[in-house]
Amino acid sequence: MFETEVHQLSPASLTLTLNTRYFIPAPAAYNASKLLDMPPPRVSRALGPTKSMEEEEVHVLVTGYGPFLEAYPINSSWSVASNLPSVLPTTATHPTQIRVHVHPSPIRVSWSAVREIVPKLHAQNYDIMLHIGLAAGRTYFTMERLAYRDRFDQKTDVDGAKIPAEEVEKLWEGVPTTLRPTFRCDDVWRRWKSLLADPTMEIRPSDDPGNYLCGFIYYSSLAYCFMKGEEAERPIMFMHVPDLQTESQIKSGVDVAIALIRALVESMKGNREGEGDDQAPDPVKMGEYPETWATDQVRDFA
Repeated sequence: MFETEVHQLSPASLTLTLNTRYFIPAPAAYNASKLLDMPPPRVSRALGPTKSMEEEEVHVLVTGYGPFLEAYPINSSWSVASNLPSVLPTTATHPTQIRVHVHPSPIRVSWSAVREIVPKLHAQNYDIMLHIGLAAGRTYFTMERLAYRDRFDQKTDVDGAKIPAEEVEKLWEGVPTTLRPTFRCDDVWRRWKSLLADPTMEIRPSDDPGNYLCGFIYYSSLAYCFMKGEEAERPIMFMHVPDLQTESQIKSGVDVAIALIRALVESMKGNREGEGDDQAPDPVKMGEYPETWATDQVRDFA
C-alpha cells in the first residue's frame, strides 16, 4: 500500500491537495452521514456554465466508488479520483483554470447510498460533474455517452440488497428511459484523445455503462438534471476505468482523467462560443474507431 499525505483540506471549498506519490486507499468502513457532508465550493451559480470560462475558474466535481466483490477490495475509480490535483492551471493552450473537487469519501457500492447521495451532489454549485467507476472486464478507459433506467433490478449490492424495477420507475417517473449528457460526445472524445500524453493509451466511447451502480449513479445524475426541465443542461459524464493495480497504472489513470476533464471543459466552452459540430463527420464513418467499440458490454463493474 502506498502512503498519502493531505496538505490542504478546506471545508468551504473541498480543495484537496495530495502529494505526488500515488496511493491505493483501502477504507475499512463507511459512514452514511459522511457521504452526505459536502460543503459547497465558493461559487454562486447552479450546475452548468454561466459566464465566460476565461473569466473565472470552472468547478468540476469528481466521484469514485468504494470496494465491491471479493476480487476488487480496492476500487480503481477511487484510486484515480482521490489522486487528482485540486487545480488544473492555465497554460498557453488551456486558458481556463479548472478547480477539481473530489468527493471526500468513496461512494459505497449500494443502491441506498447512491439514492441518498445524488440529491446532495446536485445541491452544490459545480459546472461539471464527472463520475468514475470500475469496469474490471475492460482493459481500456471509456467515456459513457448515455445511461439507461430499466436494468437495475438484477444485481445485488455490497449490502446484499436489490432495487426493484417498480421502485426505480417511481423514483424517476416521467423521465425518459434513456438519457444522454448535453456534451457533444464526439467532440469530447476527439479532444480527449488529442490531450493524452501517451498516444498509445486506449480510450473509447461507450453506450453501455452497465446495469449496476455505475449505470445507476449516471442515470440518476442525468435524471436529476432532466427533472429541472427538458432543456436544462446535463453537464454530467461517466468514465469507466480498468482494474489498475500498480502505482504506474494508477498514475496513467490519473493522467487520462485529467485529459478528460480538460476535454469536457474545452468542449463546453467551444459549444458556448458557437463551435457546434452538427456538421462534423461521424467518427465511425471516418474510421476513427469501429462501431463495435460503443457496444462492448461491461462485465465486472462498479
